[in-house]
Amino acid sequence: MELTARQYRALCAICDAFLPAAFGWPSAVERGVPDALAVALDFNPREIDRWEFLNLLDFWDSSLYALLELGSSRRFSELGQYEKTKVLLRWADSGINMCGDCSNWRCVAESQ
Repeated sequence: MELTARQYRALCAICDAFLPAAFGWPSAVERGVPDALAVALDFNPREIDRWEFLNLLDFWDSSLYALLELGSSRRFSELGQYEKTKVLLRWADSGINMCGDCSNWRCVAESQ
């Protein structure tokens, strides 16, 4: 799947929030996780799911989202690791259940 620059930047920021670089270990981006996810989107037969995911990525790294969610003009991709983790934990605790059991997001984010 072809991502726009904003979508790819958002996906990279999200992936690295879950798996940042650590001493001797590459980050998710360095391991190619965002590229693999973009390719995997092509295998989802439901066009609406792909459309929703791409729209979420567009919104995720927008100025509007930064203002509404963070109260600042700094986009998600511009945040530090700690701030990104806090945003992901807020989403996990929000009660929005878009993909089944989002409690797994909390487990991954807290392990960082």
